[in-house]
Amino acid sequence: MRLIDITQLAKSLKASFSSITEWKEVRISEGIKTELTQIIPALNKLDNHTGTISTGGGNLTIFPYQYFLISVLIKPLATIMRDYKLLLDDLLVECRNNNIELAKVIFKKCAGEIDPAVTAFDALIAQPNYANANVDLLVKLLTDEEYRLKAKTIANYNGGQYKMRGSEDFFGSFFLQVINVPNASSAILGDMIFILSENPTLYNKLCDELRPSLPFILKDRTLNNFIYFCLLNLNADSKIDFLLQYLLPNTDPKYYSIEKGDKRLTSIFWCFDHLATRDELQQGSKVRCFEEPLFIQGENYFYLSTEWANTGSSRLDYENFKEIFNEIYDSFFSIQFDSGAFFLLPTNTNKKIAAVENILTAKLVSIKTKPFIILAGLSGTGKSRLVRTLAYLFNNIPIDKKEGKNPPSNFQLIKVKPNWHDSSELLGYESRISGKDRFVATDFIRFIVKAWQHPDTPFFLCLDEMNLAPVEQYFAEYLSSVETRRVNAGKIKTDALISGKLITKYADKVNGVDPFYELWTELELFDTEIQNDMKANGLGLPSNLVVMGTVNMDETTHSFSRKVLDRAMTIEMNDINLSEGLVVDIDDWSYPLEPLDKELVLSEKTQGAEVFAELEETGSEIIKYLETINEKLEGSPFKIAYRVRDEFLLFAFNFSLLKTKPEDWKNSVLDEMTLMKILPRIEGDEDKTKLLDDLIIIFQENNLPKSLNKATEMANRRRISHYTSFWS
Repeated sequence: MRLIDITQLAKSLKASFSSITEWKEVRISEGIKTELTQIIPALNKLDNHTGTISTGGGNLTIFPYQYFLISVLIKPLATIMRDYKLLLDDLLVECRNNNIELAKVIFKKCAGEIDPAVTAFDALIAQPNYANANVDLLVKLLTDEEYRLKAKTIANYNGGQYKMRGSEDFFGSFFLQVINVPNASSAILGDMIFILSENPTLYNKLCDELRPSLPFILKDRTLNNFIYFCLLNLNADSKIDFLLQYLLPNTDPKYYSIEKGDKRLTSIFWCFDHLATRDELQQGSKVRCFEEPLFIQGENYFYLSTEWANTGSSRLDYENFKEIFNEIYDSFFSIQFDSGAFFLLPTNTNKKIAAVENILTAKLVSIKTKPFIILAGLSGTGKSRLVRTLAYLFNNIPIDKKEGKNPPSNFQLIKVKPNWHDSSELLGYESRISGKDRFVATDFIRFIVKAWQHPDTPFFLCLDEMNLAPVEQYFAEYLSSVETRRVNAGKIKTDALISGKLITKYADKVNGVDPFYELWTELELFDTEIQNDMKANGLGLPSNLVVMGTVNMDETTHSFSRKVLDRAMTIEMNDINLSEGLVVDIDDWSYPLEPLDKELVLSEKTQGAEVFAELEETGSEIIKYLETINEKLEGSPFKIAYRVRDEFLLFAFNFSLLKTKPEDWKNSVLDEMTLMKILPRIEGDEDKTKLLDDLIIIFQENNLPKSLNKATEMANRRRISHYTSFWS
């Protein structure tokens, strides 16, 4: 964490607030309302457009939701000020541990006095652990009235004693100066902004929901500042990585450029392995970069160039920046120049692309490629929670959202039991206990029937701890049926899980069926068209059904046969990483204003032959790669066949359709699919798995970092225990 000078940003935001003359009336989704009440205990009620909050002493204040809009606009500054507050809180602890009265230090520094407390404090912040924090800026905020925009002081002196004001109150007061709101009437707004800054995940969600109601996010007449503030906004929104995926070093590694297609921002960043001095940022006699690093990667500090022009032809030209920015961020923001000012504008973020925040696009492509997913990992990594989260995000059933249904209708959790050795617990069974035939339906069957009734909504079935019993035994019919997925008359059809003959028997109450038994009531199906189709063709898998099984690999569970692994996409979830894994690190069980597009996870293609021609040379490259792999797997039980080939091609095709993808997306395809479809098959002793050494060389040659890391881990485990598998 390194503090940033907020002078120019605060000035720009203050001007922005002054130029907005009308704030739209807004609504907030029920899910975010619930989360807001959890982080702001004083909230009593949140209505359609206003909230009620306790202000102490039994008093209540009604505030408009425009307060949340203001919070959205000020977010980049709030995010920076959160770092100031975190550093202050840390210093308060250190001062107490070293018997330093920080309030006294602040008073003395304001007066320009030196005494033992000031000397001790200066020695404290000179320690190595504060070397890169830019503590001087924090001291400036505490002691310089102009720098903090004449907000409240944090240090008080009364009755011969020095006292510190609460840091939340101090920082809340600061925000009110930027937005020109009097402390006396609206301290609640400052507090609200600060609390949101300490809950960045919720803050991001609130911004995505409300940002389209703002006329603009940023306005500045100076191009250099505008570019800088745009990137600060991306940092605050955790979205700058979308741009940095196009970051490349120049021949001279001191400089980095952004390259996307035929557009280039040459030497947009200067890079140092240390904090650069002012002299190092100069060329000739002029400083050519902003003097604080915009971001830090590992041990490298990246400084944004100030050499921008608006001529249409310079190496760092506004037009190139605008085109690159608008292509990457069109689902969130756009930029434009109008009436002598540069604007960062909001776009409708409700229909999010899959690369947003919580779920990496490549992993959703896995679901689109094959709607049978194995989520493997240690207990507690959020596997079953993720499946429910996906159901909320894709839910397109109006009554669910209206009634706040929890869980949503398009989610079903089924807990696998160790004694399952046939499919009756899932597919149901015929019972003659009463002397008459009845069909005992299950939650699994009812869920499938429900999915048939809502074809535009993805339905997510979670088989929790699916390997507590042998999967190929209790799930045999599904494993067979999912392999029959074919496009017929524009729709994906499968073989039946339950025959039409059996459904007709119970629907028409023939052949000894209990006359009081009602099949359609049991199945909760009252659409006569679907009823007739099931009587004729049986109950097959609907194209909008996604089955996701959670797996904890330990001594209490069963391993997977290659029959199961061949039919599934395996995603390992031992590492919780919001930017790279299919993991949601929050309790995101709320309905978005607009559901995610079903096309993100539902496909219209099921066979490699349907996409091979459209992939052109990429398809041939994939086949060549798989042939190389199979040469090394020759003679082993791990050799791959047509099913895996087709899934590689389908994954590549679906990936190619993404709006936002890395330049080296073909490598990403090979890497992701190798990790999901080839390495999980490999298991055994030293003789069986020595082929890993050959695969490691192939992965190195093809630049497949994830597969290389996993294969190396497997090989190391083999050397230690003389046995290895994919499952760690």
